[in-house]
Amino acid sequence: MTEQTATETQDIEIDARQSRFQTSVEAQLICNRLSKAEVGESISYFELSEIVGFDVQIKRGPMDTARRMCEREPQKIVFGVVFNEGLKRLNDTEIVATGNNAIRHIRKTARRAGQRIIKVDFETLPNVEKVKHNTFLGMLGVLRQMMTKKSILRLENATAEAAKRLPNRDVLQLFENGKG
Repeated sequence: MTEQTATETQDIEIDARQSRFQTSVEAQLICNRLSKAEVGESISYFELSEIVGFDVQIKRGPMDTARRMCEREPQKIVFGVVFNEGLKRLNDTEIVATGNNAIRHIRKTARRAGQRIIKVDFETLPNVEKVKHNTFLGMLGVLRQMMTKKSILRLENATAEAAKRLPNRDVLQLFENGKG
């Protein structure tokens, strides 16, 4: 460890919440550095690697844990990835934009999972597995349908009209009524 890292280790604040898992010292060190970042500030993978003494791009676990720790109360700090460079503390507009990536990812994951599931020989499955098969296909299909551009636009319009976040039951009703 460098002198700077050793000094930083002394003033680390440990998350006192009880957990089944023990947070690693490396994750706590990275979280300590991330929690000091200003909005818009980028922190290089090199700097984070220096803090913990290994390449955080190869051994990502502590860095990913630290990011999740920062997102929890009371900090509510969110970081995005700057490809092959490091992490950037996001502003509120950038945080909202992460929803777009999440929707794309979920839609693609649902499509791929559905494509895998339909590859089975349905007739040879036990009844319990047939029920699971059909349940999963139904759920994955609904996810995909709810995340089309057209559905998102309709939900945006309904949300704008209500001028607030719609409760989940209202969103589901919007789709149930054929409006989504």
